[in-house]
Amino acid sequence: MSGKKSKARRRQLLSNAVRVENIWEEHSYLVGRCACGGDLVAIRFELVRGPAVTHERCEARCACCLRRHNILFDVSEIFRNGRPLEVQDWYATAWPPVTQGPYARRERELEIKLRRVTEEASFSQLTSEQMQQAIGKVYREHGARLLGRYEVLGARTGAFGQVYLCLDTAADSRMVVCKLAVSSENVDLESIRREASVWLGLGEHPNIVSLYDIKTRTEHQVVLVLEAVHPGPQGRTTLSDWIKAKALREQEKRSILGGVVAGMLYCHERIFGFVHADLKPENILISHGFRAKITDFGLARASAMPGLPLGQGFGTPLYLAPECWDSRPPSEASDVYAFGLLAIETLTGKHPFEQSTDRDALR
Repeated sequence: MSGKKSKARRRQLLSNAVRVENIWEEHSYLVGRCACGGDLVAIRFELVRGPAVTHERCEARCACCLRRHNILFDVSEIFRNGRPLEVQDWYATAWPPVTQGPYARRERELEIKLRRVTEEASFSQLTSEQMQQAIGKVYREHGARLLGRYEVLGARTGAFGQVYLCLDTAADSRMVVCKLAVSSENVDLESIRREASVWLGLGEHPNIVSLYDIKTRTEHQVVLVLEAVHPGPQGRTTLSDWIKAKALREQEKRSILGGVVAGMLYCHERIFGFVHADLKPENILISHGFRAKITDFGLARASAMPGLPLGQGFGTPLYLAPECWDSRPPSEASDVYAFGLLAIETLTGKHPFEQSTDRDALR
């Protein structure tokens, strides 16, 4: 009788599991989930074994009140046909592997070893955490290091130059983004250091991409080491990516815009006279739970910082406040104007002036 009760209870528990279709949804579920409103931080994931991998138990702790939570996920879609899906593809789309230069990988060999690790994880006793460690080990064995410390996983081109997704081997192999800037006619290293000064002055906030460090590689090269934001489905990383894909629901749009407001309010309160001066969808990264994280303070100005005068006429034309077209310095009001345009574009899917190339119309 007790055996029947036990089986009935197990069936009931499994029927109440939270169904997720990908790991993005699994992590997004933890955001703001505690009764106090705090985010849950996953401590351990454990696959519930059976004829097929269908469920995963998550042990988590609230980041605010420290209360412990146990959550059961239905991961049958993630492990459909006995193998984890999508996550590697998302990273490969957002951060294409380096195929040339000093950080190029032996791609065929890497692909074979990664497939072997994921297959072993599906049919052995590896937990999700152990699988991630195994994947990290494969990458470390096949990649070159930036500054002798950062294992390069992928790359893309940024405003100042090449940007790399890396594993920080000196910090428990956490993922970071390294922005490599080389002095040239189009790249002023002083502006990069200015970006770092503003960024470091902001500290940490849930709606801001954290700057961990700035390193001088050579006399003409600097490296900014930033927080890595995990890509979403199909490799979507920025708010612009999500808008173009028309993949946001109304609730998610409101959540993202609320996050941008919270991040900007924090910036203006933290540093007197702060101005981002280049607020746009491309500079808003979207993390788990559709949390907005503001990035790229390369054009930011803060009058409170010595040697950082408010700039004139900077920013992206489609988001530039009218007064800035007349070479007047940007102000807090300029950020409010840019946010208004960003909000319209997020809610409607279109920029109100995107078809216009006329300077007077944009003013």
